Amino acid sequence: MTKHRYWWYLIVLTLFGYLLVKAEPLEIWRQYKDNQRKNDLQGLMVEVNRYIKYNSGGRISLGLVGKVYESSDGITSIDGSGWLPINFKSSGLEIKSLPLDPINQKDFIFTYSVSSDLKYKLTTKFESKYFSKLHSQDGGFDDTRFEIGTDLGLKP
Repeated sequence: MTKHRYWWYLIVLTLFGYLLVKAEPLEIWRQYKDNQRKNDLQGLMVEVNRYIKYNSGGRISLGLVGKVYESSDGITSIDGSGWLPINFKSSGLEIKSLPLDPINQKDFIFTYSVSSDLKYKLTTKFESKYFSKLHSQDGGFDDTRFEIGTDLGLKP
């Protein structure tokens, strides 16, 4: 290899190494998982809203008031026996299965709670620096979790 090619090769490798370190691959992976979390919860919120809308003429149940449902049990059934106690199957909605958090352990789970007037809240915890900022910007009272739904004042 000539001296000229060697220097270009060295410059390219150095630049690649710098970008790899500067880009923080672990943070990028966390952002990818957080984006999945956010999209999953937003999709689930749409389905719960559709369930309420299409079944508003009859008696429906969104779960037990005061209970916090968690995705940590890993059951994704849509017939009311999954981690979310809503029978989507009977309503004919197109949801195939309930989403789970990419980690689905300890703090990194989805939670769901409901009020007596058919209002609800879904939550998750983000792990990346970028998405964690949304914890305090979502309008809910819990600054350690991302909250969406029709009643962000509900507690888990």
